Amino acid sequence: MTRRDDMARRLRGILRGTTGAERAQRDLGEELASESAAAAERAREIVDESARRDNDETAAGITSGYVSGPAEVRHHGSGRPPASAGGSRNDDFSAHAGQLLRKRVVLLNGEIDDAIANTISAQLLLLEDEDARADITFLVNSSGGSVTAGMAILDTMNLVEPDVATCATGLAAGMAQLLVSSGATGKRAALPQAMVALSLPRLPPDPSPVHLALLDKWTSEVVGLIAAGSGRPIERVRADAQRRRQFTAAEAVEYGLVDWVTEKPVAG
Repeated sequence: MTRRDDMARRLRGILRGTTGAERAQRDLGEELASESAAAAERAREIVDESARRDNDETAAGITSGYVSGPAEVRHHGSGRPPASAGGSRNDDFSAHAGQLLRKRVVLLNGEIDDAIANTISAQLLLLEDEDARADITFLVNSSGGSVTAGMAILDTMNLVEPDVATCATGLAAGMAQLLVSSGATGKRAALPQAMVALSLPRLPPDPSPVHLALLDKWTSEVVGLIAAGSGRPIERVRADAQRRRQFTAAEAVEYGLVDWVTEKPVAG
């Protein structure tokens, strides 16, 4: 007799009201609760291991970001704020993100990697399924990250039927800048104190032959998309990105990276 069969037999005994039913029900409930907790712990271990693999792969890939100084270099690996005791900061962030999602607002905060790209792409698709005509607001505060992960988000933005209205908050650099600039025409915004920065894709330490082969492709792709969105000549964009030119919100409007400066990125 299998464990499942044994548990089913005991449950049937409870339903028939046999002697000791209350005790058997209590024991069975405790056993099921214990197995559920064990399963949840195994699921958390799987998610944590998957996240570690994603971070390792992203660190080894071609990235496009902006680093302003030594302090940022030291913390550039994860792109995420350190968690406080008990993980309350991450819990609070998840809760707020969920509330924003109900208002059709998607939030990108931190380094762009495969895990973030999967989450944002899923949110965009779910919001399209909910209402294919209502705009989606995409708030971006990021120093950049993986080119392939950023392109996954960009392709999903173009795939979904609703307009994706983008807004730079804080810093939008590298791939984050490209995502902001790739929003729906006339719906690309920046908050007044936001900073927008151009940069070219760059190789990881000890690049593989595959990375070397892909660098020119991704550089041409990124520069071409920025030029198309801004209306600037390709060579001008390439030169500005090469020196990682920075823009205030107003300067980003003048350059064509965003359409307007706003103080209220979310309606309602």
